[in-house]
Amino acid sequence: MYDLIASEWHKHRQKPFPFVVEWAKGKKGKTIDIGCGTGRHSKLFKDVVGVDISEKMLEYYPFHGVKADARSLPFDDESFDNAMLVAVLHHFKPKDQVKVLEEMYRVLKRRGKGIISVWYRKGKKEQIVSWGPAKRYYYFFTKSELESLVKSIGFNIERSYIYGKNIVVEVSK
Repeated sequence: MYDLIASEWHKHRQKPFPFVVEWAKGKKGKTIDIGCGTGRHSKLFKDVVGVDISEKMLEYYPFHGVKADARSLPFDDESFDNAMLVAVLHHFKPKDQVKVLEEMYRVLKRRGKGIISVWYRKGKKEQIVSWGPAKRYYYFFTKSELESLVKSIGFNIERSYIYGKNIVVEVSK
């Protein structure tokens, strides 16, 4: 599905979200961008690895990209100092959200930092949303629901807030 929209996505999704720019300031070490797409947030880091399920998205990725499923990351435990899961988790059904977060937790080093963003719920809990020819699944969270899920994995919540139509949770391990 994401292969269908990679070219248009790359044209229209270049600028990183301001909340990610702010979070990235002062972050050192190795960073993983889970669900990196074409890399708009990866550009904020010197030592970064992007992971995406879409081969076509990775063709536009400017750094070292790895084709992989976020539910089963091909990295050793505690491989990264920082982890980003920006606008990704809401594309997974609830049973898979746990797997994705467990993988993020597993590859993050002790005392590592992470950022997670999802769309927040205004109406329906689940919906199919079109983007060009692709029809993408969305799970809409409440802030308390996302916070509970993140804590259940073992993350510490450093900060949690609403930014536009997003819930943003900054975490540590």
